[in-house]
Amino acid sequence: GSGRPHPYHQSSSADEGATWTPPRKMEGVWSVEPRLVRLDNGLILLSGGRSGLFLWVCADGEGIQWEPFNLAIHHNAFVSDPALRYIEGFCQAVENVESAQSTSYTDMKAVGPDEVVICYDRLAHGWVGAPGPWGEADAVFCVRVKAVR
Repeated sequence: GSGRPHPYHQSSSADEGATWTPPRKMEGVWSVEPRLVRLDNGLILLSGGRSGLFLWVCADGEGIQWEPFNLAIHHNAFVSDPALRYIEGFCQAVENVESAQSTSYTDMKAVGPDEVVICYDRLAHGWVGAPGPWGEADAVFCVRVKAVR
């Protein structure tokens, strides 16, 4: 991939993958290297970003309606060290600044019928490596998310 975000499209199959519906654009959902989890409670979660860092939640179970949850804003609300917080432009998902504060690559695993753990990074100097304009070290964070209807 080019490292640029691409809007997602959805296609479904009613015959175990023998045939598929035409792709339909998923409105308001984009990312590089996304992660997708269907919870036992029926919710579908998608994590990723670039620009920004998001968790999208689909309550319809079909991938039609997605509600965004801004992980960068959540991160800043709970990380007290200013050297590890994201700048406002990153939180608002505007075009990435140089050097990037995050790859926006995530990983996400279900840890219960209504919970996931999401891991993401906070970079000090983009792909160059720490130290840099955003701090002395790169860091990885993991957050446990409970997703209920």
